[in-house]
Amino acid sequence: MALSPRFEVLADGEPLVASGVAVDLRTDGAGGVRVTLPTAGEVVPPPPRASLRVSVGWDGLPLREFGPYVRAGLEDRWGDQAVALRGESVLYRGAFAARRTRSWAEPGLTFGAAMRRLAEPHGYTVVMPPTLAASIVVPEDLLIQIAESDRGVLERIVRARNADVHVLGARVVIVLASAATTVTGRPLAFTADPEEAHDAVVSVLDRARVAAVQARWYSWSTASHHTVRVGDAGDPTPDTLPGVYPVEALARRAAEHALDDRRAQSERLTLTLRGRPDIIPESVLTLGSWRPPYRGAWRPQAVLHNVDGTGFRTTIVATR
Repeated sequence: MALSPRFEVLADGEPLVASGVAVDLRTDGAGGVRVTLPTAGEVVPPPPRASLRVSVGWDGLPLREFGPYVRAGLEDRWGDQAVALRGESVLYRGAFAARRTRSWAEPGLTFGAAMRRLAEPHGYTVVMPPTLAASIVVPEDLLIQIAESDRGVLERIVRARNADVHVLGARVVIVLASAATTVTGRPLAFTADPEEAHDAVVSVLDRARVAAVQARWYSWSTASHHTVRVGDAGDPTPDTLPGVYPVEALARRAAEHALDDRRAQSERLTLTLRGRPDIIPESVLTLGSWRPPYRGAWRPQAVLHNVDGTGFRTTIVATR
């Protein structure tokens, strides 16, 4: 017997919609959620800044939880007799995303201590492998913030350690990019069969479309901002990396790595599957029994889950 999609939407801890109410639910995991509710019946939209949690999956199987989100907008659709509710992850709102300038470098500060100092004041618990937590943050210049958010510093330090960061509820989960599972035991390697697919498209991107990348850095000795550029010096529209680096060497290294990444991502896959709540960004998706050019390993960059009257589907945008 075919499984039926199932979901739960909680607003401030209380169910937002009753079981069986038709909704259009879209969530991209850490980034945000959009729920379209019918205005008829007993559905009452939550108040501004209400806390939202969403779980999706299949009837008879464990649901996967997304959130917490904060209500960020409301759209009343008279013709459709519906209300569209938008929520944003608290990770991308408030003080955690606010830019600030400070220096809090300490000799011998561990990776784990730095992550906790950045995340815990904003209500997040940091989870990571013990060996990674005990390592030393090198260089200390990475701990200098100049017009950069705490979230931006956290993500920058994580990338420098060749690791990935995932937001699972109120936890910031950090795992090495080479790991097969997260620290909570969730797999980071997935497969999908052609029979699961609703649609699939592979686009071949122009490797030369990004000819130059530039990064900004700050000179403490002269109290001035500077820019370092790599790639084609004649490119009039170079990509600019976010944030400001504390020294020129770090800015140049980041620009060089970014240029390599942009040139290497020559193929993009957009794949829509029967609902797969287990697949997460920054994992590895292997398509084995597919025909070329789909076959092989892909790196999901974005994952969108959609539950509506037609069923439960997962759309993955991946590169390689």
